[in-house]
Amino acid sequence: MDDDQRLPSLVIVLAQVAAERETMNAHAESLDGKAGVVLGFAGLLVGLGATAQVAVSGRAIFQVGLAVAVVAAIPAAWAFLPRRYPVLEVEQLRQVNLPASEAETRLELLDTRSRW
Repeated sequence: MDDDQRLPSLVIVLAQVAAERETMNAHAESLDGKAGVVLGFAGLLVGLGATAQVAVSGRAIFQVGLAVAVVAAIPAAWAFLPRRYPVLEVEQLRQVNLPASEAETRLELLDTRSRW
């Protein structure tokens, strides 16, 4: 008996694992990029503010802007922390659905994605 008969859903499970990995990587890259831009901009403003010579009349506005930049840096830094992201449990998919028929596996994937 060849692999196609023993593991009828091998192609579907393999494609799903690759898709889930790509989704997770794209999500992480997107978050890193967005947080990096905000954090870099806030760092630039804070750095410029620390070395700027401000006239007495503009000192209050400058200090408010500097405080806003520092406050913006906090959620940007927080965005770098890893969090849970809804992905399919591919190990469970492999164990349960690999020997199942293609139709059963496709139906289970459809049901699972419909609940998200």
